[in-house]
Amino acid sequence: GYPFRDEKLLEAALTRTMHLNDIHDKESGFMDPLATVGDAVLGTAVVCRLYEGEGGRKTSEYLTTVRSSRVNRNKTRAAAEKIGRDGYVKWGKGERKKEIWTEGDKAFDTAFEALIGAVFLDAKRNGSDGLAVVDQVLDRIHFF
Repeated sequence: GYPFRDEKLLEAALTRTMHLNDIHDKESGFMDPLATVGDAVLGTAVVCRLYEGEGGRKTSEYLTTVRSSRVNRNKTRAAAEKIGRDGYVKWGKGERKKEIWTEGDKAFDTAFEALIGAVFLDAKRNGSDGLAVVDQVLDRIHFF
């Protein structure tokens, strides 16, 4: 539900390193660095939502504990599956053959975080509040 202005960011968010290795492409972007951005943005979005919206104690311990329970691989994998990321990810040949997405949560977790990082950067680069846009996207997919 987010219209990307920079298609290269979206492409990078959907591309695994192994795919680029398979096609001998050393120039294109890939999801890992975007996943690092996305992880930080996702954590920030959740903590802000907790701080602003939930009642109860708002100590740093509370925020950290609840954030950890809401931002984890199970949750991000479920969100990625809900929006159909498996049909869009450019997997490496070996990854496709092994169906690595069935071997745990890491592959989809990385893909989801990369998408969040790409949304954040695309919005920010185009003059919008990247965190607010990510918050809206997370609301649309019922992440919170």
